[in-house]
Amino acid sequence: MKSIERLSASFVIAAALAAPWIAGGRTDLKWVEGLAVLPAVACVLLLGVRRMEGQWLEVPTPAAILAIALLGCLGFWALRPEPPFATAYAAEHWRFMESWNPASLLQLPRLVRFFFLGSVLLGFFAAIDLGRWEGFRRCLCGAIGIDGLATTGYSLGERWLHWPSPSWVLTSEGRDAYTATFFHHSTSAAAFDLAWPLLIFGGCLGLHRILRAVCAVVALGMGVAGLVLWEADSAYQIAGGLVAAALAWKYAIAVGRFRPWLVLAGIGLVLGVVFAWQVASVIKLRTHYPDGWVNARVTEGQAPVRDALVRTRALTRGDHLVSSSAPPRPVAWLAAWRMARDYPMMGLGPGAWVRKAILYSNEPIMNTFFQHRQFAHNDLYQTAAEWGVLPAIAWLLLWTGALYGAVRRSLPDPTEEMGLVLALLGMALHATMHFPLQVPALQLWVALLLGLGWSARQRSRLV
Repeated sequence: MKSIERLSASFVIAAALAAPWIAGGRTDLKWVEGLAVLPAVACVLLLGVRRMEGQWLEVPTPAAILAIALLGCLGFWALRPEPPFATAYAAEHWRFMESWNPASLLQLPRLVRFFFLGSVLLGFFAAIDLGRWEGFRRCLCGAIGIDGLATTGYSLGERWLHWPSPSWVLTSEGRDAYTATFFHHSTSAAAFDLAWPLLIFGGCLGLHRILRAVCAVVALGMGVAGLVLWEADSAYQIAGGLVAAALAWKYAIAVGRFRPWLVLAGIGLVLGVVFAWQVASVIKLRTHYPDGWVNARVTEGQAPVRDALVRTRALTRGDHLVSSSAPPRPVAWLAAWRMARDYPMMGLGPGAWVRKAILYSNEPIMNTFFQHRQFAHNDLYQTAAEWGVLPAIAWLLLWTGALYGAVRRSLPDPTEEMGLVLALLGMALHATMHFPLQVPALQLWVALLLGLGWSARQRSRLV
């Protein structure tokens, strides 16, 4: 039985290692399907072993209920046809973007999308069960940490050593030309901010203190160079905040003042401040830039006239973008809130934003900007808009349970879970401003780390 468990662990770690290289950007979609097989097979093998032992996977009941409910949603949507584009111009403009700059689009075919997300959830189960072993935890965190620095290093090599971009990945221009295998500079920055806490503070691979210090110096150098290259201001702020949080954590340990509830309160406070700022930004938007939106049905009825005006303006630019004086991110956040309100129970499924979001804003940037056509620039809001409010709450509870479990295990060894908590916090902050959790590679990484957060700690090694 142990050999099968080790094989399952190898599949999970192999998937984590391969993820950014084949699922971070626009590439051969069959590779993505192959990647999705690994965590799914690992989960099936583990389930078979547990059933032969007369047991089930050692997954906490709340996590099992939430993840199975999300799997049920994916199964329901997979059996239904993909929703059509909301308007004729939405379909026309999407076809233009696919021909104009396909590397800037990251939308998997419908069934591949659901298969991958289903496999991600099965990988979550596998990581919970395997996470009981210290050796697996260290190897998985080490794989993700090293991979994150490797993609950052490759990006730097592309820019300053003139390394060729990977041949299997479509490459954009500007900052997005130096992102290794990721399709957008913000996702490269998010991957880096997820990786370095695992290497420096996670105790991964059982690194000696000196080697960990070396990793810290390398990560610092790569981080400064990479974030300058990508011009990622928010990533700078997040990385600086994580460093400050780690120093405060270690100081509290040194003076004997460490309390897990303070960590949880700090995380809640930070995310609460971000949410309050976004609410204030949307209120300001509605006050100073009213778009006259009533509801989706009215917008759909007015589409022929509105779209004709947008098309005329779009044709004056080569990229068919119609700019707006309104701040772009609040425009997307407001559209996501409006769309989520129409689907309080269950939405139309992942990918519905591309086809329906334009019904929820009269700002032309929502109709024509390639990023807004794909992403709400806040992964929780986009999940609520696409999956529905209840599934979004289920995802939020999975995150909350993982962070709570990791912080709770910070005693008696307060450093045990520091890297995991900081990595997840960094990704959560990136997800409030960008779209990292819409990228398959980062979806898989995060699901595996969430699994470690939910996992019990019972065994010291996998033998």
